[in-house]
Amino acid sequence: MEEIVYNPNNGDDFSKLLSFAQALFLRCAELNVQPVVYGSLAYAFYTKDEKININDIDLLIPESFFPHIAAAVKNLPDVTCEETTYHSLKLFHGGVKISFDAIEEYYHGLPRDFVAGKINGIAFSLVPKNALEEVYKRGAETIPMKKEQYTVKLNALLNFDPGNSK
Repeated sequence: MEEIVYNPNNGDDFSKLLSFAQALFLRCAELNVQPVVYGSLAYAFYTKDEKININDIDLLIPESFFPHIAAAVKNLPDVTCEETTYHSLKLFHGGVKISFDAIEEYYHGLPRDFVAGKINGIAFSLVPKNALEEVYKRGAETIPMKKEQYTVKLNALLNFDPGNSK
């Protein structure tokens, strides 16, 4: 299992995000669902690019678990929950956000050979790098307002040399 220490510019918010994720993972374990990281946190794991800020954590789970997650966090202090019309469940706590996205919508047809990793001591299951590249490619093609952002990350992933990190 690869372990990284990651220190983005928004370190305080990132620490809050990781703590919130850890609390949510306990709830997920009780429900027998294992969230899979994709998006910026997976990008950071593979590229070690500390110049980006991690403003949220994107997790993949089956959409059928959304009501169970919402019920499981209902009694957590200061946690608010918002189900969207685009197959996502957003959870907010202390100014940070974690999104549960429907794996069947956002990860359709991609490999399920998830990668075990640790970021700042917290264990995660992550999408493989080649699948993350495809997620960004799809996003750049289908979400016009994020095309530039996704293209930049896609190119960074495609051109990343692991022997030359940091």
